[in-house]
Amino acid sequence: MSRSIAIRDLRRLHHLAYRMLGSVQDAEDVVQDAQVRLLAVESQPANPVGWLVRVVTNLCIDRLRRVKAERADYVGPWLPEPLRSDRFGAGPASVQPEEAAALAEELSTAMLMMLERLSPPERAVFVLREGFGFSFSELAEMLAISPTSARQRMTRARKNLGGEPRYRASAETQTNALMSLIEAVGAGDSDAVISLLASDAIAYTDGGGVVSAAIAPVQTAQRIATVAIHLGYRPIADGDFEVQLVDVNAAPALLVVERGQYHSLISVDCDDTGLVHRLYVHRNPNKLAALR
Repeated sequence: MSRSIAIRDLRRLHHLAYRMLGSVQDAEDVVQDAQVRLLAVESQPANPVGWLVRVVTNLCIDRLRRVKAERADYVGPWLPEPLRSDRFGAGPASVQPEEAAALAEELSTAMLMMLERLSPPERAVFVLREGFGFSFSELAEMLAISPTSARQRMTRARKNLGGEPRYRASAETQTNALMSLIEAVGAGDSDAVISLLASDAIAYTDGGGVVSAAIAPVQTAQRIATVAIHLGYRPIADGDFEVQLVDVNAAPALLVVERGQYHSLISVDCDDTGLVHRLYVHRNPNKLAALR
């Protein structure tokens, strides 16, 4: 199988499945399942890659329908499983600057959370159209619908995703914001933390009911500063944690390691001035395992 499907095509399949599911492990399982199915067909499809894209897409739609109830009952805010930027192959540094910017938005935590608003069929059309450039006639064939229906699903998807602000600060600006934030928390300086946050700042902490985390999104700069210092000041000040700058979901993030164990992953959405509008803290160890 690996000899008949090019590595670049497997990468595309993994990225497609991840953007559909928001889970690294599920994406890998789906792509593997599709490859097994291709091996089992009696006659080789004329276009094996196209066949696999169709199968992966439909497997993702089925899986999304099954996990919808699970995510509705999830303890606290749900964040997508973090994707190490080289997990499915070369990271954004290997593409042109304009392509890297588009990839960073498509793989961002913010975008993956927004995609959760869509029905599985809408999500499939949006991801395949926006992320992979398929035409409406190709979408119709993949999903066994008419081109008109594909267009209607795309229209509904865009409407459902509208209204949410998007921030496209450079990687350098995001890195500086992260480092300033961790320094302010480590110093226990509430005013310094607040100065880094925008007036509409929201913090999402995903513990999944497994470890301690806020069970609802934290709003207002003052409350975010209080929670951040409560959770992070003492361990950082005592030097119990090691902080590593990593590239996750095509953007910089801070990986906090405690005695060799992954403790949390911190990332931000900030504007060009460096003000943080969204703060994401992954704490669920089951999701952090995807970074290994």
